[in-house]
Amino acid sequence: MSAGNAYFPSYDKVESLTVKLINSINEKAKGASTDKDKIELSFAAHFNLVSIHPFYDGNGRTSRLLLNFLQKKFDLPMAIVFKEDKNEYFTALQDARKLNQISPFYAFMFGQYYKFLDLEIEAYKKISQNKGKTKGLSFLF
Repeated sequence: MSAGNAYFPSYDKVESLTVKLINSINEKAKGASTDKDKIELSFAAHFNLVSIHPFYDGNGRTSRLLLNFLQKKFDLPMAIVFKEDKNEYFTALQDARKLNQISPFYAFMFGQYYKFLDLEIEAYKKISQNKGKTKGLSFLF
């Protein structure tokens, strides 16, 4: 199967790859002790599920849902991929696959995470300065 320039595993491998991913997430979650470990686990889970591409449609959305599920499970702010950075998102996925290492995807996702947190901090500062007369923070906190 392919989408754009990416090729994904054959349908007959999807079940075993998905089971392997679930087992890996469960095992790594037990050893994730720092916030960085937990965030990287959520990013890796997203990357691996979207790379398996188990569904006909909605693989990106489902993978981002898994990412946010894990972050919520770890009591972390949930990440987003900004609409204006969608092309860079696809490039990071492709680069990580080409290099057979996740570091380009981590770099992109940490950039998105920092961008989101910076925007939330700025919104909080405005609320604090205006005594609540501005829009609230996102629903993610």
